[in-house]
Amino acid sequence: MALSRGITVNRELYPDVALTIPSGFKRDPQRFLTVSIDGAERVRKEFFPADCDRNDCADIELNFELALLQSGPVSLELLYNIGDVTSRNGSGLSAQSLGFRLAGNLSKTVGIAVGGESLVNLNPSSPCLDINQACGQLKGRTLFAVASAAFPLSSRPNPPVITVTAGAGNGYYGYNGSASDNQWGPIGSVSYAFNNRVSVGVEYSGYAISAGVSVRPLESFPLTASLFATDFLGNLPNNIEGSCGNQSCSLRVLGRVTYSF
Repeated sequence: MALSRGITVNRELYPDVALTIPSGFKRDPQRFLTVSIDGAERVRKEFFPADCDRNDCADIELNFELALLQSGPVSLELLYNIGDVTSRNGSGLSAQSLGFRLAGNLSKTVGIAVGGESLVNLNPSSPCLDINQACGQLKGRTLFAVASAAFPLSSRPNPPVITVTAGAGNGYYGYNGSASDNQWGPIGSVSYAFNNRVSVGVEYSGYAISAGVSVRPLESFPLTASLFATDFLGNLPNNIEGSCGNQSCSLRVLGRVTYSF
C-alpha cells in the first residue's frame, strides 16, 4: 500500500519509491493525513535566466494528502497544494489548489491509480496558478494514470523490495518543451529498498530524469526524507533544450520531507 510517495510492506512504512510520480497502490488506512514539503534549489523554467541566483530561483511547496475513502482495496485521497511558499514576487500563498488520487489494489503487490493535481484553483485570479509564471507551481495542473508493482526479494518481515511504476500524464508529466496541459506523455520510476529504512531510485517525470536516495531516519517515527538530483544529463531528455536559458541544463537538487499522521 501507499503513503504519499512511500509504500508500506507488511504494514511497515518504507521510504519513497519516487519523488514526483505517485504510485498506483491504495493508501494504507493506518494514517489518514500526510503532509510534505517539496523543494527545488533552482526551478527550471524558460523565464528564469540561466545565471540567476540560486536563492532567487529556489522554490518550496506544501502538500496535504487527506484520506477521504478507504473501502476494501480502494482508496480516495484529496490533494491540497500550496505553491509559491518562497514568495519570489511577494504573492505569498496565493497559489492554492485541489486535486485527487483514486487508487485500487488488484492484488497484494499490484495497484493502479488515476488522479490529478491542481485541478481546482482556490485563487482563480492569481497569476501563480500558471506554471509559466515566476511564482507558478512546480508542477501546475496535471492528470495522471499509473500502475505499480512491488517485488519483495525475501520472506523477512522487512524484505528488500523492488518497486516499478509506469503510466502517462499531461501538463508537467506530458512536458514536451511547452508545458501544455493538452500534451500527454509516458512517466515511470524504479526503486530498490534495501529495507524499511533506505531506498534508491530513478524516475522519468516527462519533465526530467531524476535519481536519488530516500531514508527513514527513525524506526518508529513516520518521517521520510528524500534527496534527488535532476538535469544531471544536460539536455536529456532532448525536449528540455532551450528551457535553461538557451544553454545546456545543469544539475539541480530536489528534496522532499514527508510526515504521516
